[in-house]
Amino acid sequence: MKKTSLLKYFTYLTAIMISSCTTGKNALEKGDYDGSVIKAVGRLQNSPKNSEAMQVLTSAYNFALKDHLRKIEEAKASNDLFRWESVLYDYQKINQLADDINSCPACMILIPSPVKYNKELSESKYNAAVARYNSGVSYLSENNKQSAKKGYYEFEKAQNLQPDYKDIKAKMDDAYWAAVTRVVVQPILINSSRYKLSGDYFQQQIDRFIGNYARNKFIIFYGEDQAATQKIIPDQLLSKL
Repeated sequence: MKKTSLLKYFTYLTAIMISSCTTGKNALEKGDYDGSVIKAVGRLQNSPKNSEAMQVLTSAYNFALKDHLRKIEEAKASNDLFRWESVLYDYQKINQLADDINSCPACMILIPSPVKYNKELSESKYNAAVARYNSGVSYLSENNKQSAKKGYYEFEKAQNLQPDYKDIKAKMDDAYWAAVTRVVVQPILINSSRYKLSGDYFQQQIDRFIGNYARNKFIIFYGEDQAATQKIIPDQLLSKL
């Protein structure tokens, strides 16, 4: 009898623990407001009348919204060059919470009109692209390969944010070719058949070396004939010497 009662007790405790976890209550208590909303939404999609999930969702959403808006205002007031990316991130999180709630009929009864910031999201994405573009221009103006490479990646980020911003594609090309190291490879010439096998081995090693470096898009290898035809001025010369 005691064993049965003990089993029921642990079963009850387990049920409470699982319920707390899946309704988002634990996440709410830990300050994970977004996670709490997501868990509460998931619970209400499967159990629309779960009272605990209802309470959690309302509280968690209000806390999450306030928290993101606070972070947005703090980011806007900062001197961080790339602050608009932080602003963008928080607007995206707010909009995602709204989408999650709108996907749950029971949730929409509790929060009929979750706020979305589509216009603000678009503006922050544009401002973030401008900051990355300007950073790329600054790097490119330093006129060295390392800075040009950094500029390329800044322009790439700007393009991901705003694909048609200004002359972004042309700027990426300029930065790429300014960052590229051009290597002309001289073939190994062996006149004696006695050393041909050794020469073949070294040529294989060179080909393998080139193959490994080919994964670095900022290094381009040219054969002698190709370099001559394209009038390439090499940054480095790879020879048997």
